[in-house]
Amino acid sequence: MKRFYKQNTKLFLIDLPLNFVFTTEVTTPSMEPVLPVGSQVKVKKDIIQQTHEGDVIMFINDNYSHPVVHRIIKKIKMGSEILLATKGDNAQSMDSYFVEQKNFIGVVIQKLNDRGIYKDLNKPVIFLLPNWIRYIFNFFSTIQV
Repeated sequence: MKRFYKQNTKLFLIDLPLNFVFTTEVTTPSMEPVLPVGSQVKVKKDIIQQTHEGDVIMFINDNYSHPVVHRIIKKIKMGSEILLATKGDNAQSMDSYFVEQKNFIGVVIQKLNDRGIYKDLNKPVIFLLPNWIRYIFNFFSTIQV
């Protein structure tokens, strides 16, 4: 059973239902320092049309025995087909192949940080101050000397 699963993992991931979210582990240093080896990430099964330049995605490449996690550096529309040019953050140059819908698994949406909390990967971090800090700041900013 284990051998069957290993040989068919790629097919299994490609055939997941749309919007299905799963957790996996980064196994290579190609995305360091953003995603070091051993990082836990959540991947959302999606369609290639929903991606944006800068997104971190997971896809299948027949040259590798495992799915690849790289960043989109260029989205190319050729007729009705969309191709993605990708690159690992730790690589000097872009990948020598393009990702097509048939090889596309999904978008990495979160990574598990050192404190065990998932952080959104493709969205800017917004810092929100608790209300009590805002009140103190407003109080002291109204004092005139």
